[in-house]
Amino acid sequence: MREEKVEIFCANKNKNKVNREAIKIFCTGGLDSSYMLCKLSRRKVTLQPIYVLNPKRASRKYELKAIRKIISKLLKHPGTKAEIKKLKIVNLSRIKINKKVTEARHRLGKKYGEMGWQYDYLVSLTEKIGPVGLGIESNPIDGENVTLQKAVTLKKTRYGYVVDRAKSSEDAVTLFGNFFYPILDDTEQFMLSWADKYGYTDILKLIWFCHRPIHGKPCGLCSPCEGKMQAGMEILLPLEARKRYYRAKKMSFFGKNVSHFCKRTIYRVLLDLL
Repeated sequence: MREEKVEIFCANKNKNKVNREAIKIFCTGGLDSSYMLCKLSRRKVTLQPIYVLNPKRASRKYELKAIRKIISKLLKHPGTKAEIKKLKIVNLSRIKINKKVTEARHRLGKKYGEMGWQYDYLVSLTEKIGPVGLGIESNPIDGENVTLQKAVTLKKTRYGYVVDRAKSSEDAVTLFGNFFYPILDDTEQFMLSWADKYGYTDILKLIWFCHRPIHGKPCGLCSPCEGKMQAGMEILLPLEARKRYYRAKKMSFFGKNVSHFCKRTIYRVLLDLL
């Protein structure tokens, strides 16, 4: 596919007086956005990582800690050519939701599959600060990638895909048009092999995805932890979490798998007794 130049960047001069394109990207501390950050750090650009802080999100402190550790490691990585700015934190309460975005999400959701409400505030934020990179990976079965490619027509640029506004519906442009997608072609397995090839495995091990940590580390029992284990991504979980996963996998109650809640309750009791 022929690459097209799209105005998603702004002029910038760093401290060394070198002209660089300035790129904003959303960071969550998870695999997709962290891989996106690593990948773009190999370009001669200025990266501005952005985190939207939801005060009610239980994992927020772990996500922020992961992002800061990853940025710190990237700044010392030999492959880093980008200037990486200090993480910008935007409080969710300060984002005014555009009702048109919510309405567009609901209409597209009924047609292609429901999408998370985070689009309401992420899109509303981009309407003020301009285009932002979004870490959506390749998933041929389900997920945001499938919904995105069903709902819009995409075109490729130097730093990822963007929405072809002339060939996409008004709702699709409203919901997806202010993002660019640098990792849309990449699977999770590809991310790990890429990290191994270019020396980013230790950095990706710093990501955060667990919903209910135990002693500040991934539990191995919640849905995201199980998902990583089932996808063959054990390397991203500490040994203790992997052991819990395999032990819990053997647990059964009247022939049925024990729920996440029951597994966690059992382990919490055992940990309290130790």
